[in-house]
Amino acid sequence: MKKYTAVLFCAVCALAMTLLLSGCLPAFLMMQSVPDEALEKEMEEKWEDAWSELDKTWSELDDDWSAKSHYWQVLDAEGREVCLIKGEEAVQRVDDLVEDDMEWAEVSGVEDAAPLYTYVFMQQKTLLAGQDPETEREYEEVLRFTVYEGTDVMSMTVLKSLGDSLPSSVVDWEDILTIHAKPPAETAEALRDPAQFTQSE
Repeated sequence: MKKYTAVLFCAVCALAMTLLLSGCLPAFLMMQSVPDEALEKEMEEKWEDAWSELDKTWSELDDDWSAKSHYWQVLDAEGREVCLIKGEEAVQRVDDLVEDDMEWAEVSGVEDAAPLYTYVFMQQKTLLAGQDPETEREYEEVLRFTVYEGTDVMSMTVLKSLGDSLPSSVVDWEDILTIHAKPPAETAEALRDPAQFTQSE
């Protein structure tokens, strides 16, 4: 997982930080006819906070993929829930498919391919200082993989919730948080059949 996640993380961060440092990020993402310095400053501050959060979460995730309790939520092309993969063995099977330190070829995108299923990695929130460890904690989305019909190329979106913290005038933020890659054919094929992961639960 480390090789794959490092490639994705660096690519996403490099793009965002390059735009941010060059001062082009607000102009690139926001539709405005007259420069708004206050809005641009707010944008920069929000992005700095967002990427700080992403860096922290990603470091925790990559240090130990299974350190926190997690499960996979599978959605169809319309975003409707297909199933939840929660059994320990089933979760591990999906983890193994996407975390192995194997070669994933980075590609520019997915053309003329319809989304089939999206696997959402739901991780238990961090225990806060003073919080009772026995208290049930909520889960939050960390990343999602989408598999498509007719191609082995997959897309990965990190911390989709970051988009909620940006100004409403920001457009196409999800494109910046998404990277496409082509895993081994057997990996993509397995992920196109989510039912197999719930048969033994």
